Amino acid sequence: MPTPSRPPRGSPACFAAAALTKESAFVFPLLVVGYAWAKRQPLKWTAPYFALAAMLFAYRWSLFGGIGGYLNSATGRPAALSLGLASTVKAVTVRLWTSLYFPLNWSEEPSLALVILAIAYMAVIIWLAVRSRPSRMVWFAAAAILISTIPVLSLLAGSPALAGSRVLYLPSVWFAILLALALDGVQVRHAVVAIVLLFQVLALQHNLGFWETASAQVKAACEAGVLSATNSVPDSIDGVPALANGKPECVEIGHNRSGKP
Repeated sequence: MPTPSRPPRGSPACFAAAALTKESAFVFPLLVVGYAWAKRQPLKWTAPYFALAAMLFAYRWSLFGGIGGYLNSATGRPAALSLGLASTVKAVTVRLWTSLYFPLNWSEEPSLALVILAIAYMAVIIWLAVRSRPSRMVWFAAAAILISTIPVLSLLAGSPALAGSRVLYLPSVWFAILLALALDGVQVRHAVVAIVLLFQVLALQHNLGFWETASAQVKAACEAGVLSATNSVPDSIDGVPALANGKPECVEIGHNRSGKP
């Protein structure tokens, strides 16, 4: 099947709908450039995406009176405009890849089975790095991970714990594609895939335990009506964000249940 010389006609409309829904979609024009490079396509047809992104961003700026997003609690300025050089470098070179390759909450020691699988998983990653032959699409996937991190960089840089990795939903998609491309063509592929998937499944189960515990504590505090402006659950429970959003609603639910004014 021949490689198309330009993207599908409906893709600008899909990009516009995505950008109006979630700000992470604003990186799409950069991804289009990377795809065009990987497929050796002319870059001229990427221009409309940048023009559309500029118009949508101008609309967002007028709507929010600025860039919008989370505020830095220390300065009151938008978090996106409060990035420091050291924290940004650390987020891109350490926290990003640690969260993607080893998505483990270390608030508690993992089980023996998970430890054994983690060792096998590390061996598989090293083996892939040695045996795989990177194609242009592999480099595109790696670049796409970095590009997809741009909208959430302020949140990732400001969170030294695994809690910051919750914002890596789009980079994690490209990470999965990166692993798939690295696996393409290598021998004993099925055994490698099995180890990678088993590790990810057990890591997910390990992490879900912390989320369930944190959710139960927050729910109990809300239902008991013990939250107030000065009395609340911690901001983080074993690395899991607790009531980062929704505290006023939680307090209201508690007051309604307790009959307080």
